[in-house]
Amino acid sequence: MTLDKFKNIQKSEISPFLFTRIEQGIRNLKDQKIPTKTAWATVASLSLLLLLNLAALNSAKNTQSDTFNLSYTNLLYE
Repeated sequence: MTLDKFKNIQKSEISPFLFTRIEQGIRNLKDQKIPTKTAWATVASLSLLLLLNLAALNSAKNTQSDTFNLSYTNLLYE
């Protein structure tokens, strides 16, 4: 079988320097987290921006509809 060939493989030594670099990399990732308050403030700001955009689009849609209706009515009575 092919798995028998793996029995003869020897383990290699791991450099202690490599282990400390890996640990430091993990610590750096933990330090790069965004604070909870900042994350919530960002979510709230983006939500407010989205709502304002939707309100502006809805307002523009209603204005265009009214303008079209007035133009169409004026054409009928001219």
